[in-house]
Amino acid sequence: MTSSGWRRQPSSGSSGYPVAYRLAQRHPGRTSHLMLFGASPKPGPRLTALIQEGLHHLHRTDPAAQARTHQAERLVALLTNPAAAAHDLLMRAAAKVLLQHLLAAPHDPLKAYIRDRGALLLQQPLPYGGISGVPALVGVGAYDTTTTVADNRAVAATIRGATFAVFDNCDHLLHMERDADFATLITRFLRSDPTALRGCTTEVLP
Repeated sequence: MTSSGWRRQPSSGSSGYPVAYRLAQRHPGRTSHLMLFGASPKPGPRLTALIQEGLHHLHRTDPAAQARTHQAERLVALLTNPAAAAHDLLMRAAAKVLLQHLLAAPHDPLKAYIRDRGALLLQQPLPYGGISGVPALVGVGAYDTTTTVADNRAVAATIRGATFAVFDNCDHLLHMERDADFATLITRFLRSDPTALRGCTTEVLP
């Protein structure tokens, strides 16, 4: 999840961080706040392979229902951490909700994921030069294997004065697994409230 606080409050969904990052970099004076969750300087090997496959099949006819179910299950397995979820009910519940959402979609879920962002993720997710002059929050789940803690820290390090947050007991779907805490963190960030949030470690980077 990604958002960039403009006057008209545009936002980007899953893997939308390259778009929000570019808006903030190019128009810092028009960006009130930047919030990035699950970001990475470049996609990992598994996501890269899936994007490449999706781009290759992008203009083919949508697959049959059974194949679409398989694609949805692959996406969920990629975007979650099944090993950690085995010991956490909320992670398993979030993965199930995501799967149901993908299965209810009218089109191939892999194509939908790839169509508007796949090439951008592979080419250059984050343009050179970094960002300054924009209050920024970069957050990640401690068990995120899609965009790891190290990945998100690397992104935060390109934004001067960014707040970096790590949620305990979460993977890539932290906004679903700890929705109330997620909302609280955002609210406190927007209000410049330094109050600590239980189960979430935050630090301000140089």
